[in-house]
Amino acid sequence: MTAPCPIFGCVVELQLRRDLDGADGDRVGKAFTHELLEGRGLVCGPAYHGARWSFVVQSEAGQATEMDREAILAWARGRAEIGKAEVGPLIDRARIVPG
Repeated sequence: MTAPCPIFGCVVELQLRRDLDGADGDRVGKAFTHELLEGRGLVCGPAYHGARWSFVVQSEAGQATEMDREAILAWARGRAEIGKAEVGPLIDRARIVPG
């Protein structure tokens, strides 16, 4: 029996600035998807809670990389709309997601 292939991803937590309205948040979400995720072949499930966003980002191929983590953090820090950004270490989602 062989072990399942790892599905590497990272937890991303973004906090939008409090002075933004819903339309601003929508623009940031679209930019996150189109400028960053799609260009790197990354995907994430929706987990927006007002101005606080938290989700696991992984590669469409299953293997996010350290370079992906760094790109996410650099993108978030370059956006004036984002007040706080945290990107966790790479984790094997296959070990934490119930089967």
